[in-house]
Amino acid sequence: DYANRLAADAIKDLRDNQKEIPDLYVNLFRADLLSSLKQYAPDLAAKLIEEYKLNDQNNAVEDAYSRLQHSDEVPSAIDAVRRSVQSGKANVSYLIFFLIRLNEVKPSEVQKILLDIITVEENSPGSLSLQNLFMLKHQFIREDIPPDLQSRFLRAVIRATGNLSNVPDEERELAYNLLRSILPTIAKLQPSLS
Repeated sequence: DYANRLAADAIKDLRDNQKEIPDLYVNLFRADLLSSLKQYAPDLAAKLIEEYKLNDQNNAVEDAYSRLQHSDEVPSAIDAVRRSVQSGKANVSYLIFFLIRLNEVKPSEVQKILLDIITVEENSPGSLSLQNLFMLKHQFIREDIPPDLQSRFLRAVIRATGNLSNVPDEERELAYNLLRSILPTIAKLQPSLS
């Protein structure tokens, strides 16, 4: 009972102070709390969702992120994220947090989602913004990611930055920083491009 009251107070506190916390964190903290409440106090979770009108604040990746803390829900969370990525509707900010947590609970599944992400980008070039590519860089460029998958990501970055005269001024520095950060990996995996 104390834990339920504490969770309910935390959700209220998040609502009351949400202007002082970045939206991404408010939503992730709220989703985590609600996920636990749905499992251990479903009536209280339903009451809070109704009281604070929280249903429309969830998205598939955010909801899946919070389900990763329950081992029996990990497979369905992964499926939900893969569907979201494949549809091109996944919020990359949430996706980063999901991938980080998934790497902790089921690392063997991370590559499948990365493969989905890069396939969507290859089938629809430009579907990932420079900002998204920059944020995803640390997920793709790692020792435990196969060189072929890393190379596909590198090619996507090179395509996205290929003609910097078409890149808006405010994104040009981001493009240069992204290219600079992947140069060592390009030299290692794709020496013909460096």
